[in-house]
Amino acid sequence: MLVGTHWANKYNIPTVLLETIYLSSPEDREWILKPSNQKLMMEAVIDGLDRYFEPKS
Repeated sequence: MLVGTHWANKYNIPTVLLETIYLSSPEDREWILKPSNQKLMMEAVIDGLDRYFEPKS
């Protein structure tokens, strides 16, 4: 069984770990369990990636 980033290491795949909330925080845990907040979080990640990889002039 491959757990965590072990699968990436086994297949030599670049990975990034995004730690966006603290599951130990009851407020964060409650917030992330809502599908609308999960969508909001991933849209922010995608926006950040788009801005990082957009051509620089």
